[in-house]
Amino acid sequence: MGKPENCLVRYSVEMEKVPFPKDQDRVQLGDIPWDDAKKYPLSEEDLFAVEYMADVEANTLYYVRDLIQGGVGHDPVVGKFLSIWLYQETVHGEALRKFLAAYGREISITRQKELHDRMGWRDASHVLLLRIFNRISPHVCAVYLTWGAIQECTTLTGYQRLIQLTSNPVLHEVVRRIAAQEGQHYHFYAGAAQVRIQHPKAKRLVLLALRNFWAPVGQGLKSKAQTRRIMAHLFQGPDGEEAAERVDRMVDRQIGLDDLSLLRGYRESIFNGDSAVSRMAAST
Repeated sequence: MGKPENCLVRYSVEMEKVPFPKDQDRVQLGDIPWDDAKKYPLSEEDLFAVEYMADVEANTLYYVRDLIQGGVGHDPVVGKFLSIWLYQETVHGEALRKFLAAYGREISITRQKELHDRMGWRDASHVLLLRIFNRISPHVCAVYLTWGAIQECTTLTGYQRLIQLTSNPVLHEVVRRIAAQEGQHYHFYAGAAQVRIQHPKAKRLVLLALRNFWAPVGQGLKSKAQTRRIMAHLFQGPDGEEAAERVDRMVDRQIGLDDLSLLRGYRESIFNGDSAVSRMAAST
């Protein structure tokens, strides 16, 4: 048991050097001209994307709860980050919902609980699996941090793509402010993952988990069809293809994932598949 313990002590020292989010406050929205939101029409796919993003951001409370109960949040540096991350992501969800309300798409105050309740046994299984794997391996945190880096980079790029695909300046300003914080979240995850993945066993576990279980951000809370729908919209066309490849390059290069190209592979499964979503996406 000595080697894993010493390994984790070394990680704790190096984790202290990981860049923390400089901006630890909430997204400021007091100067947003909400009354102008309706003046610039959005397509049904654009609105679906905003609603999807709002739901995922607002679900962070349950996600952090699972991480803490599963033991991942026990690392002091990760635990400190999670407190900031939870606060900021929750406000991101509120900001997107405020935009939707200003546009005329009110979301029920009970929506988040209803979405979470639909997960049923899958919700409890997340915590159970984390607890089991934490007892088996000291490197589960490396999986979480790498997974988080991929999801944050995808989210950041998704917000950038939403700006490119729409012409609503109110939405653009809200999303730009959210994306600035998402970028800081990504840099923490990627930096921390770099530290944790140094151990050969950690890297093997990370690659095993990603190759067999990775799914885009939001899947699980949302259905596979809904996830495919938003990914098809945000990553459509040559610009969408380049954006997906950019995510893969950033994560693969910074953390060292042996050119997994997860997002490119997922995108190809959408646009080269036979589903209704694939046909819709190909024609957009």
